[in-house]
Amino acid sequence: MDSHKKKNIIRYISFAIAFTMTIAVSVMCKGNNAVASEVIKTSEEINKKCPITIDAYTILDNTTVTENPLTLVYLYTVRVNKDSLTVNLDESKKNIMKTTQNAADTDPQMAYIRDNSVLLKYHYKDKNGKYLFDFTITPKKNTK
Repeated sequence: MDSHKKKNIIRYISFAIAFTMTIAVSVMCKGNNAVASEVIKTSEEINKKCPITIDAYTILDNTTVTENPLTLVYLYTVRVNKDSLTVNLDESKKNIMKTTQNAADTDPQMAYIRDNSVLLKYHYKDKNGKYLFDFTITPKKNTK
């Protein structure tokens, strides 16, 4: 795979993460049970629309919620074959994590996630179901 395609894949995956993080936040409420209920509700709403084609390479298959700690999990398929992949997965993961963390920390639409200490987990597999990588981020609360 040439350098241009590698950059495009990284760019597309970064966009996919930012896009789905924006979808994740819809309603503000207070209290741990209320927060969990809202995150579950958000996950269910996203899942009604799944699978969602994010870009030419990425599909959001579905989401799920885990508790202790409260985590919204995004499950993606990347339309590639892991065995023929020529991009460095560690480098791709690092770039995607950086973009995702920045969006979670600064995007005004992510305030609910930040304010309620909801973790965001991203799991990627190839078109054959082979694990590519995953990561979890903790949005940083504003400390103003």
